[in-house]
Amino acid sequence: MKKKQKFCIVTTARSGSGWLYTLLDSHPQIKAFSEPFIWRKYRPYWTDKQFPSYYDFKNSVSKKSLWTLFKYLDILDSYKDEKNFDIIGFKVMYYQIIENPELLIKIIFDRYKIVHLVRQNYLDILISRSALQQNGLAHSTKTTKETTQVTLNISSLIKDLSRLERNYKIIRIFLKLIPLPVMEIKYESLVRNRDQVLCLLADFLGVDSNSITFGSEFKRTNSGGYKDKIANYNQVVKILESSKYANFLST
Repeated sequence: MKKKQKFCIVTTARSGSGWLYTLLDSHPQIKAFSEPFIWRKYRPYWTDKQFPSYYDFKNSVSKKSLWTLFKYLDILDSYKDEKNFDIIGFKVMYYQIIENPELLIKIIFDRYKIVHLVRQNYLDILISRSALQQNGLAHSTKTTKETTQVTLNISSLIKDLSRLERNYKIIRIFLKLIPLPVMEIKYESLVRNRDQVLCLLADFLGVDSNSITFGSEFKRTNSGGYKDKIANYNQVVKILESSKYANFLST
């Protein structure tokens, strides 16, 4: 049986990957999944029996080994649904690759196409993570004009931003070294020029980019400017204004 072309979205949490994978899944030739390698407690409603979460699959196997993950991803080759798709994939977080290093071997062996999604403004990532911890809402299908205020940890702010920057640089270098096609997409560009970026991505994945309307039910969950979003805004400004991250507050 001929194997399907596969892809994975590589990113870090709160970088817009949920929005991106739903946009891709709306394409008639693409089947995209959310995070199969997330822990069950963070994804309690995963119910697809043809492609279960890795957590569920691993727990159903009596003898676990290096090949457990390989067998799990082989399920993708036999996956079928009502869509006559040509390419199938999922998203995976940086930390999930670290937790499952054998994933890299399988991705390289099966010649995946890699979409590296990057959110350039790391401050937005921290705000989004804090808002998630506060209200427990990762995604929403309802438009809201309400703004969730968060209090950022001043003592670790620069350290947290530096960690996000370092992780991105490490992954980017690694992706340049592996023998796979890689396309980097910036979240900010996706927001500004959604259709243009998605058409380029469709071309990269090898599917039709003409006469295709991408859609997603996901809506922005936290609107407003930084003064509205950050409860300790003045403290954040004071910390960032003398750092290399000062421009984050103006973007």
